[in-house]
Amino acid sequence: MYFKKLAGKKCYLSPMDVNDAEIYAEWLNDMEITANLSMYNGVITVEAERGIFGKIIKGTQLFNS
Repeated sequence: MYFKKLAGKKCYLSPMDVNDAEIYAEWLNDMEITANLSMYNGVITVEAERGIFGKIIKGTQLFNS
C-alpha cells in the first residue's frame, strides 16, 4: 500500500517500503539510470536491496564509518 506523502502532476513521493525492493533493484541494475550516479556499479540482488531497505526503515547504519 502506498501512502502519497507529496504529490505532483507526474509523480509522487512516499515513504520507502521493503516491498519496493524489487523495483529499486531493477533501477539500480539499469546502466542507463545509474550511468551518471556515483554509485556502486555491481549487480544488486533483490535480497540485498531488501536488506538495505530494512536497515533504512529501522534507522540503522548502512556502512561502517
